[in-house]
Amino acid sequence: MAAWLVPLFMAGSSIVNTHSQARAQQAQGAHRSSIAQTNSALARIRAEEEEKRGAADARRVRRKAKQIKGEQRARAAAQGLDPDSGDIADLQTETELSAAVDEETARTNAYLAAWGMEMEAINASSEGRFASLAADTSAKMTVISGGMQALGYGLDAYQTRRAGGKLKGKGKATTLSEDDYGDDT
Repeated sequence: MAAWLVPLFMAGSSIVNTHSQARAQQAQGAHRSSIAQTNSALARIRAEEEEKRGAADARRVRRKAKQIKGEQRARAAAQGLDPDSGDIADLQTETELSAAVDEETARTNAYLAAWGMEMEAINASSEGRFASLAADTSAKMTVISGGMQALGYGLDAYQTRRAGGKLKGKGKATTLSEDDYGDDT
């Protein structure tokens, strides 16, 4: 076999290897992007669930307050007191105000938890886009460096063939100097 074919085969091997590496990098980026998008969707679902939980908590607080207020009115009436006047009316007003604060606290806590999950969803979505972009960039750099390597092997093959098909050094084609080319002008 002619010695100049060795670097030519290496160039071909380099091209195939480069293509495989680039495809693997793109596949890995697509996988990481898919996982990030799934995490984003799950975070959005959790945010919606948190908002629903907050609304349910607020309704529970309102029902409990109405129940307490009804019990207060019933006890006052059982004792022969007017539930709409004096200390009994003040107690009911205090119960309503306390319930309103508790309702708002439940809604606010749920909103803040949902907001945190929405931020988590945005971050996961950004991570997915970045993973895809990074993989594409890495694949392009692999193709460029692999192409340069294949070009180097091709030049070695050309130089070896031009030098009479003999390898220089220890079984490896090496760069020839201008003196090795002779005078072609």
